[in-house]
Formats: sequence, C-alpha cells, structure tokens
Amino acid sequence: MPFARVLEEHKPEAVLVCGYDLWGWVVHGMSGMKDTPWEEKSYSELSKPVVFQKMAGATAMRMQHPSSTGYSADHWRKPVADVLNSAKTV
Repeated sequence: MPFARVLEEHKPEAVLVCGYDLWGWVVHGMSGMKDTPWEEKSYSELSKPVVFQKMAGATAMRMQHPSSTGYSADHWRKPVADVLNSAKTV
C-alpha cells in the first residue's frame, strides 16, 4: 500500500485523484474501501465527484482526468474548489 505510506508521511489536507482508473489503484486495499472501485464504469456515476472524509485524515475526491475526452474545467471547477475549501475547515 505505497500510497497509504505517502499519506501517512505527508499528512495532506486534500487529495485530488485525476482519473477514474487511478482512483481504483489509490484506494485499493485501504480499509473501508471497495476492493475494485475501478469496475464502476457507469459514466453517469463516474462523472459525479465522490468525496471521502476518511483517507488518512485527508478529504479525497476522484475526478475525470483533464486529458480525457469530454473533460470540462467548467464542470469540475466548483467540486474541486469545494473539496479544497472543506479540507481547510476540517
């Protein structure tokens, strides 16, 4: 679980994971997380930000990768700002 060690060492307030497939590898093996979250391929579900408050004390969110087809900065601007602002207040 290399990413868990990074979280433990650096203790970030927020984690933004760019890419739905990458999200699966980030949370894979973490306590309380689904074993294979990258198998959730419903676009309507994936296009929604998912916020977890319990990722080694950080607020974490998955988002569409900026290089992927259909990415819209306008769509993601508010969810990213919200997760960053919530991390400041946790």
